[in-house]
Amino acid sequence: MKFINSKYFEKLNHSKLDFRFGDVYLFDTFIIAEIHEGIHLDWDKTKEFAEKLIEHYGVGIKLGYITNRVNSYSIDVQSWIKTEKTYNIVSEAAIVYYDNNSFMNAKIENYFATNSINNYSSLDEAIEWVINL
Repeated sequence: MKFINSKYFEKLNHSKLDFRFGDVYLFDTFIIAEIHEGIHLDWDKTKEFAEKLIEHYGVGIKLGYITNRVNSYSIDVQSWIKTEKTYNIVSEAAIVYYDNNSFMNAKIENYFATNSINNYSSLDEAIEWVINL
C-alpha cells in the first residue's frame, strides 16, 4: 500500500519531495521513501536524496527511515554505505515488503547495512514502530 492510501496520510503532518526516481514523505523525525518501478539507486541518486534531506532538515539531523517497497527496484549497496558514511542521517531503518522477492532483498540489504534494519509486511506496522522510537 502506498502512503497516500494509508490511514496515516491524513493523520500525520508531512510534506513531500518529488525526485525523478521516487517520492519521499517528510515528517518531523522520520521519512518514508517510495522508489519508482525499475529504478537502480546508485551513488548519484543517493547523494541527491541525502543532500535534499540535509537542505530540508539541516546538518546533523538523525532520522528514522522507512522504505516502502511498493515497487520493484535495485540498490547499489555500496552507494548506500557510502551515503551513510558521508552524511550519517539515518538513526533507525525499516523495509516494508509485500512479496517474497522484496522480503529476500530486504534480508540481503540487512546483511550489508551499517545499522540495523527492521522488516515489516505492512506500512502501518512500520509507521507504528518509527513513531514509538
